[in-house]
Amino acid sequence: MSAVEFNINSEFKQGETLMAKVSGNFLQPLQKTNIFFYKEHVRIPVEYDIKKINEDYYIYAVLIGKEPRNYSIALENIKYMKGGEMSEENIIKNFTINNQTADFSINPGFASETEFSIEVQNLQDNEITIEVKTSSDSNTSEEIYLESVSLRSGEKQDIDFVFQSSEPVFKIIRLNTENLNYEFPAFIPSTEI
Repeated sequence: MSAVEFNINSEFKQGETLMAKVSGNFLQPLQKTNIFFYKEHVRIPVEYDIKKINEDYYIYAVLIGKEPRNYSIALENIKYMKGGEMSEENIIKNFTINNQTADFSINPGFASETEFSIEVQNLQDNEITIEVKTSSDSNTSEEIYLESVSLRSGEKQDIDFVFQSSEPVFKIIRLNTENLNYEFPAFIPSTEI
C-alpha cells in the first residue's frame, strides 16, 4: 500500500480537464512548484493549479491543445511519511490522452469560496447541453438540480455559484453531458459573521 494516495484517471479525451486528488501525510504542504507534467519523458507546460481542501489536495490541469500520447504528472521535491519513515521519492502517475475529443472543458477544477464561477467551453462541432447538479459530498446520492447550459460549438460561458452556510461545508458540483461527467469539489466556508 502506498503512503500517498494519488487518484487520477488513466485516460482522458482531448481537451478534457484533468482532475486529481492526492492524500497523504506530507511533512511540507504541496505547492504548485512541486507539480510537473511530462509528455513521454519531456517536461511540458500545462495550465494547472492545486488547492488543499480539508486534508486532501486537489489538482486540475487544462489539457486543451495536448495531442494523443502518453503523459505523466509528477510530484517532485516533496517530503512525506511512508510508514514510520520519511520519504523524498518522487510520485509519478501516468495517463494517456486518446484521439477522441471531450464534449467540454472546465476551468478552474475546484473552489473554496462562497461565490465563484466555472468557465465551460464546448469542444464539439455541434451544440451541447451541460446539466449542473450539486450534492453535499461524493458519498451521497441526493443531488440538487441547479440548471442546464446550452453552448454552441466553441462557445465559452461562465456558470456562477453562490452558496451560503452557517458552517463550513464540502460540496460536489457535477457537470455532465451524455458523454462526459465532471465532479468539481467546492469547499464553502461559513458565511456567518
